[in-house]
Amino acid sequence: MQLDKVKIQKNFDRYASLYDENSRLQKRVAMELCSRAKFRGKVLDIGAGTGFIKNHTGWDITNLDISPKMCELAGEGAICADAAAIPLPDESFDNVISSLTIQWISDLRPVAEEIKRLLKPNGNFAISTFVNGSLEELKSSFSFLDNSEHVLEFESPLRLFAVLKQAGFHNITMHSQNITYHYNSVREILNSMKYIGASYQNESMPKGLRGKQYFEKLENVYRAKYEKNAKLPVSWVVSYITGKK
Repeated sequence: MQLDKVKIQKNFDRYASLYDENSRLQKRVAMELCSRAKFRGKVLDIGAGTGFIKNHTGWDITNLDISPKMCELAGEGAICADAAAIPLPDESFDNVISSLTIQWISDLRPVAEEIKRLLKPNGNFAISTFVNGSLEELKSSFSFLDNSEHVLEFESPLRLFAVLKQAGFHNITMHSQNITYHYNSVREILNSMKYIGASYQNESMPKGLRGKQYFEKLENVYRAKYEKNAKLPVSWVVSYITGKK
């Protein structure tokens, strides 16, 4: 699935004001990533959103995000820019962090090169991202109804490792974590994704009454396959990656 950068930016703009109250997964993963990073010196946060990491650590952080609305909420000094073309000088930072951002980027190679360019010699990076195996319940339920691609196909950890290795990084470590949340309905699941700007809208999705019937069928399939104690599980696989320039 080719990701539309403009559409992603607009999605995050649209729901920026709702992000903090709906981003429990993002906050949990960000804090886990920070515990693994142990940075000293200047830090660039790529995909900073509303500035959660800066607000919850003592680090000297520059926030960067593609969404102007997110940058407004992140506060003074936030830079609105594409992660593949960051308007900052070479070797500006001792560290780069990016939590749950790179899964929204189709080609990771330019981003890896930018991280390398911006890091000082022996600088550190720490990245978290969703990897394959995430949203399997939702993906499986959609596939029972049609052959359209409704759920983003996340990268494999091996592919991410290869991209970072090719960019010239070393001492790369990778750790995976499985996280599951439970919801009352498929609509609640989809809204939870929408309110963090992460929803995917397929142009071929049925609309109107037909759309309502479609989602009723999706609800029935999801419940038949995965319901437990009247709740619907949503599983994520998160990869935490660290390394050095």
